[in-house]
Amino acid sequence: MPSKSEKEIQKELLAYAKKHPKIVWIDRANSGKVKVKGGFMQLHENGTPDLIGYASSGIMIAIEIKDEANFNKKNHGLRNEQINRLYSMYECGCYSGVACTIEHVDQIMNEEYPGLVWPE
Repeated sequence: MPSKSEKEIQKELLAYAKKHPKIVWIDRANSGKVKVKGGFMQLHENGTPDLIGYASSGIMIAIEIKDEANFNKKNHGLRNEQINRLYSMYECGCYSGVACTIEHVDQIMNEEYPGLVWPE
């Protein structure tokens, strides 16, 4: 059976996270630029995690989604701006990490920070 795409994983993990007992609100954060009539529109900054939200404790949540192939690569396939953003959010006390499974989401919400890579 072929591996799930990052988009499929993201959809599955977002649906799970929306029902998580510690999570009040979470949604997809699009980043980069998109073409619009008359030019381009800037969305969230590059490096913004795929899912952002907040917990009932008031703590912000930042989850970068990767497919299994990327998760198993060095730095989980994260770009430098993604590493730096997740690390800075971790340093501020946010629930943050990299996920490709429901178990990873649970680990993040239990402050286990799976897949967090420290900047060099």
